[in-house]
Amino acid sequence: MNYIPQVAKMLGVEMGERFTVKYTKRKIGTSFYFAEDGLHNEESSDVYSMTLAGILYGKYKIKKLPWPKDGDMYYIPYINGGEVKADCKTWNNGNSVDEARYDAGLVCRTKEEAIEKAKKMLAAVKDDE
Repeated sequence: MNYIPQVAKMLGVEMGERFTVKYTKRKIGTSFYFAEDGLHNEESSDVYSMTLAGILYGKYKIKKLPWPKDGDMYYIPYINGGEVKADCKTWNNGNSVDEARYDAGLVCRTKEEAIEKAKKMLAAVKDDE
């Protein structure tokens, strides 16, 4: 069984999500990400087993990159006729609508996350009735 997805989740990152790795105050390489076969560096297709070991031992720390960035895809929850849905959008830096959605907590990384949020929103409305 492949445990990489569980390891990524345990470390607080999604599969494919870019992050940096720090050793004390020094950044190691460029950004890293988890794929099914392990930890990869943005600059190489190599698997970085020793860096992963350092993260797991606590010698290295993961630093998440700011999200969303210009051009990133995101999902927003919505309810239409009592049905929960998620709509895919593209983040545009400086766009007041995107920023208002973010400030309201409506910007989700995945469709599933947006649908779960929509379910909670619908349940809250039904509880108030």
